[in-house]
Amino acid sequence: MSHFTTIKTKLTDMDAIKKSLKDLNYNFIEGEVLTRGYGGRKTQAELKITTSRGYDIGLRKSATGEIEIVADWYGIKINRNEFLQKLTQRYSYHKIIAEVKKKGYSVTNETLTENNEIKLTVVRRQWV
Repeated sequence: MSHFTTIKTKLTDMDAIKKSLKDLNYNFIEGEVLTRGYGGRKTQAELKITTSRGYDIGLRKSATGEIEIVADWYGIKINRNEFLQKLTQRYSYHKIIAEVKKKGYSVTNETLTENNEIKLTVVRRQWV
């Protein structure tokens, strides 16, 4: 029998998550939404990613402010470890870019390595 599994993360910024999901080409719906699982079961989320199998991946804030990912992974044809790794990488990217800009730097170069690491070159803006 299938069931919902909750994955606790250290992610806290829902805007960075939304940007990351767009980068990864996931369609999502925001608001108080119900995430669908096996046998018509549903659970509450703040954002849901719809999948082609009729099951959803839900994201919601925990009591501590961190984002939880909830899904009935058995019915979703997405590898949860790969999904989490890609989401975390894109999330980190968006958080770093925001921090770089906030501190007065700009990104001058981005490179994707053979290991799928993103290398950024940043410089301090020069005011003339």
